[in-house]
Amino acid sequence: MDEGKYQVGQLATMTGLTVRTLQHYDNVGLLPASGRDTSGRKFYVESDVRKLEQIVFYKNLGFPLREIAAQVVNTAQLSEMDAVLAKQSHSLQTQVESIHTSLAAIEGCREVIRVGKEPPWPRGWPNNGRIWFS
Repeated sequence: MDEGKYQVGQLATMTGLTVRTLQHYDNVGLLPASGRDTSGRKFYVESDVRKLEQIVFYKNLGFPLREIAAQVVNTAQLSEMDAVLAKQSHSLQTQVESIHTSLAAIEGCREVIRVGKEPPWPRGWPNNGRIWFS
């Protein structure tokens, strides 16, 4: 393979992703191969590697693939990228708050159980984020 051109297996080895993941990204149009060599095998180039790094970064931030394809990878304007990241940051903060609420509810339940009682299983919990044990 020419220098700067990578077959799917080589790209998988370089990035730690599976061949299947790269094939999926190609099939859904997220990271199409740049071309085919003389034997018909797909190959990727350096710009694809950079695009893949972006995909992996955003995927690890919790972005769904279709959003990565639609808004992130093809977004050239920094202000648009910033807006997408701000939206995801807000979403993650909301998830963190929800997790903290759930953890507090678990601890409240465990405290009630430790004193030998059955926890009150409230309807409609978490009722605007308030824990019923407070």
